[in-house]
Amino acid sequence: MNISLELYKIFYTVAKNESFSKAAQELYISQSAVSQSIKNLEHNLGFPLFIRTTKQVSLTIDGSILFTYLEEVFNILKNAEEKLKMRQDKYNGQLIFASTDTLCKYVLLSKIKKVTQKYPNIKIKIINGTSIECMNLLQNSEVDFALVNLSKNINTKFKIEKKYTFNDVFVTSKDFNIKDTLTLKEIAEYPLMTLDNKSITRKFLDDLFLKNNIDINPEIELQNIDLLIDMAEMGLGISFVPDLSIKGRNLKIIYTQEKIQKREYGILSLKNIPSTPVGQTFLELL
Repeated sequence: MNISLELYKIFYTVAKNESFSKAAQELYISQSAVSQSIKNLEHNLGFPLFIRTTKQVSLTIDGSILFTYLEEVFNILKNAEEKLKMRQDKYNGQLIFASTDTLCKYVLLSKIKKVTQKYPNIKIKIINGTSIECMNLLQNSEVDFALVNLSKNINTKFKIEKKYTFNDVFVTSKDFNIKDTLTLKEIAEYPLMTLDNKSITRKFLDDLFLKNNIDINPEIELQNIDLLIDMAEMGLGISFVPDLSIKGRNLKIIYTQEKIQKREYGILSLKNIPSTPVGQTFLELL
């Protein structure tokens, strides 16, 4: 059965108005065109949709069932159109961000505040996860942007909208009895507290020690940078964390004799999907 959406729209309008003439006025077509369309629809379906009298038009039982479903369909279409229209508005609409906990707290929130203060009608939804999880959400088109730690091999489907650098540092309590500068081998002899092996940061740390032929066996592995910082501040050991996360904390930075490369984090989008006007507005204000 191949029935055009236009026939269903005409039926829905007649049923909603309980009148062929009112439906014709709303649709800007002739009443005879409305009547013929309803006849065509009834013929295609194989059953009557309306009970016609000289004074009014009412739905049959089958017509009522069809109207109930079409009402839901047309409401969904209306909502979709409204949302799409909002997304085309430069200063209205919603953006969905995926971000790691650390970058969300120490980078994204301040940027969101800046944008929403200037354009309060822009709504931003945030989904938290590891960098890998956030990139998977972006690849599946579940978010507009992903704020993540950038690895060497970024998916070719991604476009880097903004890019920044940061340093990773070893930290412990200021009361911890330890030298200010150590070799990586010396650091490995202390209790190490790191992110678990699902994170890009942990992979970077493992590669750093591996490059210097050092095996490490962390005492504590967590999924949260702030907890690592809290434990380091308590003097439970040495944590490896991004420098952007330790401002204002009671911590001592342990410098290494070996050079630790800077890393990058950035905002990713999908190459094959152009940013909406509201998305471009957000990026311009960063």
